[in-house]
Amino acid sequence: MITKQDTTMLATFVGGAIAAYEIYRYFTRTQPSHLSDWVPVGRIKELYIYPLKSCRGKKVFSVFCDEMGVQHHENRDRMFLAVDQTGHFFTGRVKAQLLLVDATVEDGKLYLSYKEKKLEVDLNEVYQQRKVIQATLHENFRQDGLDCGDEAAKFMSEVLETESRLVVFTPGLYTARTCRPRKEWWRNPVPVRADDSYFVDLAPYMITTQESINELNQQLKREENPIDNVQFRGNIVIEKCQSAWDEDTWGELRFGDHPKATTLECFKPCTRCIFTTIDPKTAIRDPEQQPLKWLKEYRMPEGDLLQGLGAHPIFGVNAGAKIPGYIHEGQTVWARLKPTPF
Repeated sequence: MITKQDTTMLATFVGGAIAAYEIYRYFTRTQPSHLSDWVPVGRIKELYIYPLKSCRGKKVFSVFCDEMGVQHHENRDRMFLAVDQTGHFFTGRVKAQLLLVDATVEDGKLYLSYKEKKLEVDLNEVYQQRKVIQATLHENFRQDGLDCGDEAAKFMSEVLETESRLVVFTPGLYTARTCRPRKEWWRNPVPVRADDSYFVDLAPYMITTQESINELNQQLKREENPIDNVQFRGNIVIEKCQSAWDEDTWGELRFGDHPKATTLECFKPCTRCIFTTIDPKTAIRDPEQQPLKWLKEYRMPEGDLLQGLGAHPIFGVNAGAKIPGYIHEGQTVWARLKPTPF
């Protein structure tokens, strides 16, 4: 015998099922079919470019993404590099004053400034003279650059307080630094690709999330003078993520919902070093070695990843371009997720 209570419960279940179905129909109807295996993970909060390796970051509204990294007008990311007399590279790790150098390219000229010092370099002359310097970066891998001249060398020598030259990379010069993902970087299959780039540490792109920055500041109780994204030297900052460390799960990122929208392929968690302890506004190192100390305690690779990534903490994700194109602040970011984090 069906009671009134049974009828009420049945109506509740049916009503709930209908509501759930209508919600499902709404989302499947409004989400483009080509994004059926993609999920929205946030939106672009900030974009940065660093024309000179380790220089002050330039916040921009939009960038063009291609296989070599980000570009904003005539500026390419890490297109310039300071080297010593042997060609070995300088970065903010050993020369923190580099973080206070402004560098920008406009109308074929490089403009440098540091405190009261200023310099203008005609890049057309640099390209015409084509004086090649063999530079060496991490693990002594070679990547050639064009010498930017004696005035640029004098400027950098005075800033760095040691004999230096300034070089610029241009496609076609020799590089032994092609980045090929290794299977031990992830527990998931790594994409098969080979990325050349300018004078970046490893990959053409480094991406962080605001939620991970927020978590870091919360754990360090940095309400005053919080750590910001520039301290991690990334190009793309994504916000409105579901939680901190969402970037651990990303396989690919698509910017916008068009099937040919700009797409990046993630292939490695970004390992961090002592550079993260330097305040980009002052070039002063944190006396407690934060945030690196906290990252070493809570964001270290474990198990098989330790062998592949080394004893370095993780923050952010490295990527390469899959479909080139423009991206801009405020743009919705979609992700194709990996089966497991890392």
